[in-house]
Amino acid sequence: MTNRHPLAKAKAHHAAGRLDSAEALYRALLETDADHPEANHGLGVLEIEGGRFESALLHLQRALEQSPETGHYWQSFAEGLLLAERPEEALTVIGQALASGLDTPAAQDLRARLATGLGEPTPVAVPTFGTTNAVCVSSDGGWHSTKALIVVDADRQANDHERLIGLLQAGQLAPAETLARDLGARDPGDHFAWKVLGTLLVQDDRCQAAIPILELARQLAPEDAETLNNLGRAYQMAERPDDALALYRHALALRPEFAECWNNQGMTQHALGQLDASLIVMTVPGASADRWQGA
Repeated sequence: MTNRHPLAKAKAHHAAGRLDSAEALYRALLETDADHPEANHGLGVLEIEGGRFESALLHLQRALEQSPETGHYWQSFAEGLLLAERPEEALTVIGQALASGLDTPAAQDLRARLATGLGEPTPVAVPTFGTTNAVCVSSDGGWHSTKALIVVDADRQANDHERLIGLLQAGQLAPAETLARDLGARDPGDHFAWKVLGTLLVQDDRCQAAIPILELARQLAPEDAETLNNLGRAYQMAERPDDALALYRHALALRPEFAECWNNQGMTQHALGQLDASLIVMTVPGASADRWQGA
């Protein structure tokens, strides 16, 4: 027996305006499977309609995390952020969607509306070409992986990265965040910009905003240990320790000498009551509870 029948009933109630019945069915599905993408999405949309933005965004984000290939999940999450008066985060999310291949008129329209409202220019192509992994919509509505042509000025990007590093080293974190957002909007395939932005959000205790950004950074560079570590910190702050541990272990498999990551793993294991494991980790040379660097 599957969850298709109660899901179909929930959607029918939702479409007919029987919101209490729809909500009850969505929640019943989530009690059985907290990661159910369609139930999370349906409940998130329903809560957006009721003005319960904080809870709605958690459900929409969970739906997107579980099924990032579903194009309208990106759109719903970005629209929810906009309605919750978080337009900068909405712009980041729709930029990630476009980078992943969600090149639809609705997505382009939302990107233009957000950029106009925030006073940002529309990204302009410049003449150096390369390829990046992308996901594109097929004729049957499904998604498939492909290679997408991107346009990047490599010299300009290198100079911008140096400028971003200079702001970080000078402790000018607010200008650094703004620049990282601008670079990511201009080139959605700029892993370094997304990594820096996500790390700054983690350090500012904005873990819910950091998670989708660092997930994109991980998609762009799946073997970057610093990205994995910082995404683990975001999940740890969001009270998802199992997800955090998996990321720390992946990072340490790539960089066994990564002391900060050993430290983060040990603190997470300690919080989970895995005392023996955490004591072993905390004896790793270089691990320190106050070692918390940036990107």
